[in-house]
Amino acid sequence: QAYSREDYFDQPGNPISETSNLLGGYVKGGANYNINENSNVFANAGVISRQPLFDAVFPGYANIINEDLENEEIMSFELGYGYIGDDLTVNVNAYNTKWGNRFISRGVPVVVNDSTTVDGTAQFSGINVVHRGVELETTYRPTSDLTLTGMLSLGDWRYTDNFEAEVFDDQNNPVEGQQFTLYTEGAKVGDAAQVTANLGLDYRLTRGVNVDLGYRYVDGLYADYSINSSAFLSEDNLGALKLPSYSLVDLGLILGSVGQLNYASANSFMDAHAAYQQAKGKNTMSINWGPWKTSGMISQLSEKERRRIEEKGFELLSNEHALELLEKSLLSARSHQVAIAGFNSELVNTMPPSMQSLITPKSPIHSEKVMETKFISELRKAKEGQRPQLMNQKLKSILYSSLKLRPDTDIDSRERLFDLGVDSLIALELKNTLQKELQVPISSTLLFDYPTLEALVKYLLSDLLSEVLESVDRITEVVEETAMGSVEGSDIGSDIGSDEGSDTDEGSDTDEESDEAALLRALDNLKGMNLS
Repeated sequence: QAYSREDYFDQPGNPISETSNLLGGYVKGGANYNINENSNVFANAGVISRQPLFDAVFPGYANIINEDLENEEIMSFELGYGYIGDDLTVNVNAYNTKWGNRFISRGVPVVVNDSTTVDGTAQFSGINVVHRGVELETTYRPTSDLTLTGMLSLGDWRYTDNFEAEVFDDQNNPVEGQQFTLYTEGAKVGDAAQVTANLGLDYRLTRGVNVDLGYRYVDGLYADYSINSSAFLSEDNLGALKLPSYSLVDLGLILGSVGQLNYASANSFMDAHAAYQQAKGKNTMSINWGPWKTSGMISQLSEKERRRIEEKGFELLSNEHALELLEKSLLSARSHQVAIAGFNSELVNTMPPSMQSLITPKSPIHSEKVMETKFISELRKAKEGQRPQLMNQKLKSILYSSLKLRPDTDIDSRERLFDLGVDSLIALELKNTLQKELQVPISSTLLFDYPTLEALVKYLLSDLLSEVLESVDRITEVVEETAMGSVEGSDIGSDIGSDEGSDTDEGSDTDEESDEAALLRALDNLKGMNLS
């Protein structure tokens, strides 16, 4: 980092200072040792060499670089122990951080020439402060509905010594024989409580309804202050002002999952940001992940908690499977938002309907045969060129009903449906209706990805139903071609039969049976075809 100073007003004799270059950086490291499957110990350490503030480089508002300039030094060490059991988790750690070699300056009255008092500066360097303490966190779940939490933090944060100053007059010349001392030895660091304790209880009354009770105790809180204050120039100063301790009791009722609000807010922002970037033409995808087996928050849960998640129908994703699904999602890139999670097909039917509607399995979850709808039947029977009109009419009929529009209302196929008054609820209604009519899973972001009738029709016919409808077209073609071939074959057969002495009635029977034979032969030809 480079420092330079320009001052044409107050330093006309030396308006531009020399440049000072100072290097800085940090080194951090840690280690963890698993004693067994439940316990571990860990240690972390770090050293930071931080460039000083600008006033330390050019003290006294002069364009003269401090000859004794040094970086601030921060050294930190932490040692801890962790335990994760089925019902109990404990984490305890001790820390020690020393922030040294700090620099501050303040204005002081300075006597020069034995009688004249001028506004000088006192420059204090080598100021050290230490933060040390122990912390404890624990969670206990005696039952699946009751969770108890506890936290304790005991700290000792203080300045280590008194600090002497170098004194300079108003011309930034050193002044001998005058002494200023910051009497800060033992002064507590302010603006943060050094003793805190918290006890919490969370009880699930019923699904989606929780009651919580919390008790918080705060002590060792000192007022925010600056050691640059003139009060610390006096040896008998009162030090930092200690504020009274206090306690807080919280009682609350939570509807929904505990902690859901924070996650929902963060996820909503990411999803909206991805949609915004996609609308600007930038390929952006927000992925809503389900639980992973060995990564993320799930890896910190006990085996009992993992079983509880799996009993709800989720399957924990392995790293390999999750990365494979990630690659497929990125390659498809059909939507700005994708949810990736594993589900147990045998338990999906026990999940809430809202969750079931989001699941798109490779094969149907339900074993019962799905009845073909009237609309699907119409699409199958229609020729390829007629299907866009049928789909367009179906979409309009749904919109007329949802938006309360007259049946003769004209809807431009290229107009954004959201501009017509479609909101998120109507978009969901349209998606659900189409999913029921077409008997295929449809993404909840359908109208966000295909916002016009033209885009919807193209997607539904060309992508979503392409395999089904192409199979129908192929069957029709094969049947027609085989039927034509059978008719020609029957004519030849009748001619041959006539040559062999067959009577006219037998030849007529052969002509009548040709259509049935053609269909049977067509079905035989279809058995080995790949119609997809």
